[in-house]
Amino acid sequence: MVLLDVLATLAIAVTAFYLLFAIIHLVVIGVGAVELRRRSGTNPSKTPSPITVAIPAYNEQQTAVEAVSAVLNQSYPVSVVFIDDGSSDRTFEAVSGAFDLNPLTVTDQPADVERFEAQDEPVTVIRQENRGKSAALNRALEVCETPLFGVVDADTIIEPETLPKLLAPFDNDETVACEGSFRVGTPAGSDDESHLPASWVERNQAIEHLRALILRQLGRARADLMVHVFGGYSAFRTELVRAVGGFAPVETEDFNLALALRRHCRETGRQCRFVHVPDAVAWTQVPPTPRAVADQRERWVRGTVQTVQNHGRVFGNPRYGRVGVLGVPYFLLGEVGWPMVEGVGYLVVPAAWLLGAVPPIVPIAFFAGLLAAGPIASVFAVLATRGTDVGYDSTDRRTLLKTAAGDRLWRPVQVSIGSYSVVDYLRR
Repeated sequence: MVLLDVLATLAIAVTAFYLLFAIIHLVVIGVGAVELRRRSGTNPSKTPSPITVAIPAYNEQQTAVEAVSAVLNQSYPVSVVFIDDGSSDRTFEAVSGAFDLNPLTVTDQPADVERFEAQDEPVTVIRQENRGKSAALNRALEVCETPLFGVVDADTIIEPETLPKLLAPFDNDETVACEGSFRVGTPAGSDDESHLPASWVERNQAIEHLRALILRQLGRARADLMVHVFGGYSAFRTELVRAVGGFAPVETEDFNLALALRRHCRETGRQCRFVHVPDAVAWTQVPPTPRAVADQRERWVRGTVQTVQNHGRVFGNPRYGRVGVLGVPYFLLGEVGWPMVEGVGYLVVPAAWLLGAVPPIVPIAFFAGLLAAGPIASVFAVLATRGTDVGYDSTDRRTLLKTAAGDRLWRPVQVSIGSYSVVDYLRR
């Protein structure tokens, strides 16, 4: 009897928590969809400030040259610092062959670091032993001489003339950081007939990008609850990045930097505005297999925990305003806690009902939450982005709608990966 009472209490608590977050997520992506329409057609910066774009790379010989070329192909005062972080493939040789590099002699430079400059392009290449992404970005930050500092991943191709749109919010002095939008696949002009990857795993991640990295981020930004600036295509005020010590050596260096900037601005009395720019579109690659996704998500969990350890005082702290009270808890509970609760619900809710511990309304409510957070949210995300710069063409959209309708097939995989990542991190 006691065990049934405990099971019933747990089933009801899990269902209530899950249903609450499902509703909150739907509201947030709904607000994001409104924002997407309202903010489409971003005008380029009226007073462009020069920017240095760092492109860290480890074994990216296939996309490195295209990533650098895409940044240079912008009507904007931009220079590139490409950091080869100890690649074991031919990443450096690919970039060197494309940009005609000349070696530079720099005093006080570590023995394992080499610097090169392109002869005809504003490109600096740094070659160093493998130290991780944060160290590579800090190396680029050291040589940055511009008021803005950007980051583009080496497997990310930004579309032409999107950089001026990404940086337009910096015309407002309150803006501290901006991020662009991501499509998954290959950009126009490649040899592929379709932009979208053929893999079912990759297509589901494309929907995740639409739902979480675009609509949800726009919704958070509208309420000034944005606490994570995704580093694959982002820009910051250089002086503020240096003021918080640059990029910390954690797996989620972008999340850590965003919280560090929020803390610094709040503690120094500076206005702080994070902006998601939907028209600043970039194409990116995602892990192609469940095992690769699991490895990625385990790194994210580890980095998130490290970031919370670094900035734990922000969590739930009224001193940091709505970001501390709502933004950080919502992000952490939604990104880490919610999937684990769902995983527990798969086991507890049906068991409690079958044993007669809870009435049918409990599993019905849980199932409704699963539908709302899964197929309904995914289909909505695909349709809400139709006709915008972040949306896909009609052929790819039909493919994504079919994938979204079967979201319940992907979601258990996603939940299993997320739960495994948390457990594996705690076990270590």
